[in-house]
Amino acid sequence: MTDTVERVFTLESGPSTLAFDGLTTFHNFSVRATVLAGEAIPGAMSGWVSMRVDGLRSGDSILDREMLKPSNLDAARHPEIRLQVQRVDGQIPGEVEQAARLTGQLHLRGRVVPVESPVRHSLKGERFQVSGSFPFDIRSAGIDPPTLMVVQRMKPVVQIRFSLVFLSAGSRTGRA
Repeated sequence: MTDTVERVFTLESGPSTLAFDGLTTFHNFSVRATVLAGEAIPGAMSGWVSMRVDGLRSGDSILDREMLKPSNLDAARHPEIRLQVQRVDGQIPGEVEQAARLTGQLHLRGRVVPVESPVRHSLKGERFQVSGSFPFDIRSAGIDPPTLMVVQRMKPVVQIRFSLVFLSAGSRTGRA
């Protein structure tokens, strides 16, 4: 066994964005996460990102209230949504941005849903960045597409998009 040192990076919520875009019968909408946390270990190609459900904002107070209800995201019982990275297929990030494929588990509303996303990532000094987007069918998390104001029905597939910035938090020593 040899010792390895893996740099740990902590999510910077200010420059990071995580959002989902959806459609209803009458218009498009976008919801962004305002409270994010996360950690990445680029050398091990692992990490996680979480968001507070009560920190999701659309700019529409009716939609925001609807999202938090028990029939939808159920913020009271499930206050956090978390993506746990299981695997990243591609090269270990370097200074030049490169493509990879992320496989993970989305922990949402008491369920664990497998997800995959093409991503772009780079590691420049103390800054690790990863971005991507993927479609997500809310029915896979046990959420029926809600109806707003009696006639406005939400489409079941949303597009989740993210651009995450992590800064080096130090090193973690492990055994290889």
